[in-house]
Parts: sequence; C-alpha cells; structure tokens
Amino acid sequence: MRTVNLILVTLIVTGPLSLKLPSNPITVKGHVINNYKDSRVYVAGLSMFVKVSGRIVSQSTTDSNGDFSLRFTPTDKSSDFYCAGVGTDTLLLDSIERIEKDNVELTFHIPNAVKKDAFGKVYCPKCKRTNKVYPICYCDPPITVRRISSTGDTTYSRIYKGEYQAGTDVVGAAKYYCDRDKVQF
Repeated sequence: MRTVNLILVTLIVTGPLSLKLPSNPITVKGHVINNYKDSRVYVAGLSMFVKVSGRIVSQSTTDSNGDFSLRFTPTDKSSDFYCAGVGTDTLLLDSIERIEKDNVELTFHIPNAVKKDAFGKVYCPKCKRTNKVYPICYCDPPITVRRISSTGDTTYSRIYKGEYQAGTDVVGAAKYYCDRDKVQF
C-alpha cells in the first residue's frame, strides 16, 4: 500500500510538469525579392509555405511586390520555408530552428544566396552540412544510376559524376540539391 501511495504522489507531482502547453501562433510577414545575380524569377504569385516535420502548417501566395504573410503555431522542430510557382521549382528558402517572437519579418532571395565553407563546398540550409550537397545539372534525358547492395537491394539515384540530374533541360532557379534532405535550393 505504501508503494501505491508513493507512485500516486509521484504522478500527481510530476504529471502537470510534464505536460507541454501549446504556444501562441506567430505571424511571419515576408518579402521575396530577386537575387541581384540572377533576376529571371518572377516573384508575384509564388506559393509560399512552411513545413514542420514534413507537414505543411501554413500557406500563402505572394502579391505583385513579392510580399506574403504566414500564420502558424511553432513547435520545437525546425520550420522550413519553401516557395513554388509556375516556372519555379519547389525551393527550400531557409530552415529556422526556433522562432522566439510573435511577429517576425523575413526577406528571402530567389535563387537563395548559398553559404560555402573554406573549401568551396555549399552548405544545405536545412541540415547545415556539405557532404551530400550536389550541383544540379539541367539536362534531358536524366542519367539514373542503379546500385545493387551486397544484400541484393536495388536503389536508383539521379546523382551521376557528382551532379544531380534534374531530368529537364529547362533551367530552374534551384542550383543545388541535398541528397540527405531531398530538397532543392
């Protein structure tokens, strides 16, 4: 009986402390502008969306100036900001680990300005690593590599000679592909 009482007291004391209360929704006001090095992307009418753990939690469309507004409840996971449009690939613009404020203003460049390490390798905006990031080759038809493992499993990859084969000869805004996260940026 004494152990049952001890367990009940422990549950009563630690139970409310372990509950995570939902946080307040935040508003992200954003601007999409052309990168000064490559200004061929039209910023009006782009579909902007936020993914958390692979789920779209908010979506909006840019106006004629490239402005948009997104409202969502942040979690402890990273918030990934994407855009897509006519003639534009689905691009990962940025991945933000934690948003502290209720109202945030962000500016995104399309195509995204990439960050490089001392050896010239490009960092993925999501995983912040360089070892699985490949430049995108826009060519038709794409070259697909078949790999057979020692267990007999067959996988197909679009990465050939250090480049990701996009599968189209229409050049898009994305310049790099991360094989770890399966995103273009």
